[in-house]
Amino acid sequence: MGIVTNRLANATERRVAAESLYNEVRSGSGNVISLPSISNHAQIQDLRIALIQANSELSQLEKTYGPQHDKVIQARARISAIQAQTAMTLREQQAGLRQNYEAALADEKNYQKQLDEQRANFQRLSMKRDGYNELKLALDKTEEMYKVIYQRTQELTLPGTYTDADAEIYDPAVPAARPVKPNKPLLMLMIVLLVMLFYVMYIMVKAATDRSVNTLSQMQKRLNLMPLGEIRRFKGVGGRGKIRDLMTSDPLNADIIHSIRTQIMLNSHPLQVIAVTSAEAGEGRSLLANLLANSFSFDQKTLLIDMDFFNNDGLSGELASPKAPGVAEVLRGEGDTDTVLVKVNDKLDFLPRGNTPVSALLLLSPERLKPLLDTLRSRYQRIIIDAAAVNQSQEVQLVSQVTDGLLFVLKAGQNRADTLAQAVDKVGQRSLRGHWRGAESGGG
Repeated sequence: MGIVTNRLANATERRVAAESLYNEVRSGSGNVISLPSISNHAQIQDLRIALIQANSELSQLEKTYGPQHDKVIQARARISAIQAQTAMTLREQQAGLRQNYEAALADEKNYQKQLDEQRANFQRLSMKRDGYNELKLALDKTEEMYKVIYQRTQELTLPGTYTDADAEIYDPAVPAARPVKPNKPLLMLMIVLLVMLFYVMYIMVKAATDRSVNTLSQMQKRLNLMPLGEIRRFKGVGGRGKIRDLMTSDPLNADIIHSIRTQIMLNSHPLQVIAVTSAEAGEGRSLLANLLANSFSFDQKTLLIDMDFFNNDGLSGELASPKAPGVAEVLRGEGDTDTVLVKVNDKLDFLPRGNTPVSALLLLSPERLKPLLDTLRSRYQRIIIDAAAVNQSQEVQLVSQVTDGLLFVLKAGQNRADTLAQAVDKVGQRSLRGHWRGAESGGG
């Protein structure tokens, strides 16, 4: 009904406008052409322009030829024709305005009729809805009254069917066959299962949060380094010397070191001078340096150098005297190499660290260390250097600048992967040629 109402309002507005325009034209009598709605018509404007031009031409011709000339008569005939066309056009405009008014009036009456019909339908629908609501209310009341009556009927019939028992029979008491007690085996089984469940959850959470390196695959994944080998755990064996003897006396254990030696020899880069280091102390770098030097000395002239000036329990105390002169005296120019060398076997020599009253960082500068190593390169086929741990001192960063390669030793599960990555970054990926992983080692 709202749509019809809007359309009726629009139709009424159009009818009023058309009626006003039509009445204006009808009441204009002889001045119809002066009305804006008529004078703005394109055809009327063209005729008025043509009439003005014809009158101007007639005036010129009368001045030139006189009133009885043929051209003057023709000009007057054109003026009469234009005036007749104008009158006919005005009649057509009046007829068109009347038709517009009648069409607008018919639309208004049509929409008014539709609106009256919809109002009548709405009134009839409202009357039916009121009748439906009255009938539904009466039905609801009847239903509610029926429920109350039915409930009351049930309440009245219930006491008539209830009867008290004349006698009650109980089962006689029987003594228990055995005493009742908690089921301890079942309780213990539940406790064991719960403990196992919590233990499994603890292991899973610990494995998920553990960022240390425990396996070879974790080393390659978390540190992006290719391992060279792995030494198994030796339980109940104390001291680096005993572990070294166990490794060299057992062919299977010795093959681990020989495998590392083979990978170094097969490397595409010539690794004549190799330094061995680790992230922290006690991860087995001194043990690996000793074992690797013994392996190379099988068929090559090998030199083992102790350049760990930070720790006092290095190779110098094991293969020589802790106070014996060595690298420090040679670098200071207080002795030559031949006088401080310690001969381990026919093809293996050892150069102790010596004693230094100044900082080892000043002593191990490349300007001092490179000439010494250049001299030793001409005498030995392989040189193994035992350097201090990366996180203990900056000595290994100086030593790595004059060596051909660096072996990095780590102990399984001891350090986090980010700590090891920082230590590797300190010595630089450029000098990190190999990697050895010790599952368990004893010192150094």
